[in-house]
Amino acid sequence: MDISEKPVVLITGCSEGGIGHALARAFASQKCQVVATSRCLSSMRDLQKDERFYIRELDVQSDENIRKVLKAVLDKFGRIDIVVNNAGIQCVGPLAEIPLSSLHRTFDTNVYGPIRLVQAVVPHMASRRKGKIVNVGSVAALAPGPWAGVYTASKAALHALTDSLRLELRTFGIDVINVLPGAIKSNIGNSAVASYNQMPEWKLYKPFDKVIQARASLSQRLKATPADEFANKTVAVVLKKNPPAWFSYGQYSTRRVDRWIYWVATVIRFPAIPVKPSSLFTLFISQSHRARRKMDPEQFRSRLSNLAFGNVMAAAARNYQKELLVQEKAQTSSTSNEDVDLEELMDDPELEKLHADRIAALKKEAEKRQALKRQGHGEYREISEGDFLGEVTGSENVICHFYHREFYRCKIMDKHLKSLAPIYVDAKFIKLDAENAPFFVAKLGVKTLPCIISFRKGVAIDRLIGFQDLGGKDDFTTKALENVLIKKGIISVKKDEDKDDEDMEKINRGRAVRSSVHTDSDSE
Repeated sequence: MDISEKPVVLITGCSEGGIGHALARAFASQKCQVVATSRCLSSMRDLQKDERFYIRELDVQSDENIRKVLKAVLDKFGRIDIVVNNAGIQCVGPLAEIPLSSLHRTFDTNVYGPIRLVQAVVPHMASRRKGKIVNVGSVAALAPGPWAGVYTASKAALHALTDSLRLELRTFGIDVINVLPGAIKSNIGNSAVASYNQMPEWKLYKPFDKVIQARASLSQRLKATPADEFANKTVAVVLKKNPPAWFSYGQYSTRRVDRWIYWVATVIRFPAIPVKPSSLFTLFISQSHRARRKMDPEQFRSRLSNLAFGNVMAAAARNYQKELLVQEKAQTSSTSNEDVDLEELMDDPELEKLHADRIAALKKEAEKRQALKRQGHGEYREISEGDFLGEVTGSENVICHFYHREFYRCKIMDKHLKSLAPIYVDAKFIKLDAENAPFFVAKLGVKTLPCIISFRKGVAIDRLIGFQDLGGKDDFTTKALENVLIKKGIISVKKDEDKDDEDMEKINRGRAVRSSVHTDSDSE
């Protein structure tokens, strides 16, 4: 392949022995032209004699340095196709005592560094309407534990920024990918230990010094995934024409969905930090993290997909707790019969059956919702008089709004019904222009508009006429309408689990749609 055809990949943090170094070799093996960077050229000495690599010194904490490196790369290759923000540092210590300077340094490298590079390279990628940005986070950020709060917070921030970037840059043809390594064999443990040795002597946490230090190398257990294996898998995904929004690989990064359900059910609440150091590791996590909202719509279209994302959380949660329990036993002179055998508990046949039943129930519910959406549920649609009978008899529960285009109260009702439709998927929400449906208006006795009629199996069972049950005023909230519909039995009390966060926010705010509405626009 001619050099002008090879994808140009710029990677930060390529020091020998690290994930970035392995990624550089993996991209090179796929016939990419790799720009390998690090704060120190000597840390990439083995790459300097290989023509597949263009070696540059890059400090992600320096805006000027970033601009110079990008200029050099563009002068040499004319383009940058992929940027991999891999450079990162560990930070271990109790949040109550860790120096703020360490926190600043960690965020400057792990969060601000990637953003600096993104802001510098995006104008070039946007001008070509092509490019990929890969941000390397960490599975640890999805299940924060003690002693690594600064590091996990920095990676959680990077995850959030990456999700926002994906939405913002999509219009310019730029893909943004969140990569979450599990436990990967690399030099990050040694670097973390070296950094920890420079920390001040703890005060309150002095009795925990050994276990805190052990946390620095927790990911470097014998079961850790080789960096080359992780890199090859990651590169294969990144080079796809349509890469996923999130990708995770490595020890502790994936496990069956039912492990996540078990974790949420049994591990989300742990007791407060006990006084005795030997009991500290029964504290693992104070609350579960909700599966990330607003994932890439092309990748996460159902509740089951969200559960699949929960695999990442489950693995980190379960295995991280086990690691901490092992360390606790190693640090104490005696063992307690009260220690829970997590492996035995996880393999309990009754729990396995419970997990299987839960998965089956979730799958059945998801299939039901998908079937309803194929029938037109989950959205607020206008129909014609000719479609009316088919729509009303085609679903078990139908809510029809008889309206007039010029009546502002009908427009107010439209706004509220549009907000409720995606939430109550069990019901089909439709509207029919009364002026164009004289037969059904007369047949159903519709005399006042707006008029909402509920149909159950094709039979009209109840109706809401005008605003008479809503205080007779125009400034009622969506929540008020929702309560009236529930009271009348028009919609069920149980809300659909797949509701959109934006719709729920509207319900919680109780935003009123007032009489100042003068158009048929569906936007609020």
